[in-house]
Amino acid sequence: MKKNRLSAFEGFHPAALAIYFFTELAISMFVQNPVLLVISLLGAICMSSVFQSKRQFLSNLVFYAAIFIIITATNPLFSHRGNTVIFSLNGFKVTSEALLCGAGIAAMLAAVICWFKSFSLIMTSDKLLCLFSRAVPKLSLFITMSIRMIPLFRIRMKKINDVQKAMGLYSSNRYVGKLKGSLRVFSSLMTWSLENAVETGNSMRARGFGLKGRQEYTLYKFRTADFLLILISLLLFFITAWGVGSGIVAFSYYPAVTRVSLSPLSLAVYLSFTILSFLPFTIEVKESLKWKLYESKI
Repeated sequence: MKKNRLSAFEGFHPAALAIYFFTELAISMFVQNPVLLVISLLGAICMSSVFQSKRQFLSNLVFYAAIFIIITATNPLFSHRGNTVIFSLNGFKVTSEALLCGAGIAAMLAAVICWFKSFSLIMTSDKLLCLFSRAVPKLSLFITMSIRMIPLFRIRMKKINDVQKAMGLYSSNRYVGKLKGSLRVFSSLMTWSLENAVETGNSMRARGFGLKGRQEYTLYKFRTADFLLILISLLLFFITAWGVGSGIVAFSYYPAVTRVSLSPLSLAVYLSFTILSFLPFTIEVKESLKWKLYESKI
């Protein structure tokens, strides 16, 4: 669950938020430079600390650490490329290049998962519907309903499970008894879901969904701040993408680990991506400090 306070970053227009996440993920998913990967991972972690509860945030940190350790440790077992051999295991070479490459892959994967987690928390179904309803109304409705079904299934499954336990239908501790109980829960869940789908369809048809000339209502208005967020995100994205595409921040693990570039142009690229990655966290910290300042004056 998210923290029980208003979020400044969530208040931006869905189009501005979608463009920001696209620019951030487009860089994070296709770079090998360890500096950019660390920046992306730290930015994603800082953002998660704002939009998640403390318990969920710590749980996710443990998950990311496990991913990092597992991928880093197992990559040398599958990739034997590299010039620097650390040791041999049953005839297979374990190289430092493969170990560092595994660390880079793990950092990239953890950062992308963390960014997508924040995306799922911020880009709610109503924002996705607002974003795509005019262009592809049926597809946007299908996507939003599918996203809503996942948490709804979990809530309903827990309710059905609790009711059946209260009725004493889980008295058997045997494997067959547990399997029958799980099948009863699944059957009830499917029946409940199908009935709800029929009711939702009838309700939408009664409200005139799909009729020509039907007006749409949205809570989101495009403001100057949204335009500035899009402009800053695209500007920082193009600077970083230019640095990656032109080879200014090029980095390779094989056959030998190359040196990280620290030229003035590469430092400008690192700075641009740092601002891009920490932009949501900076906005949240700024608004939090402003809020505390207003509270102190009361």
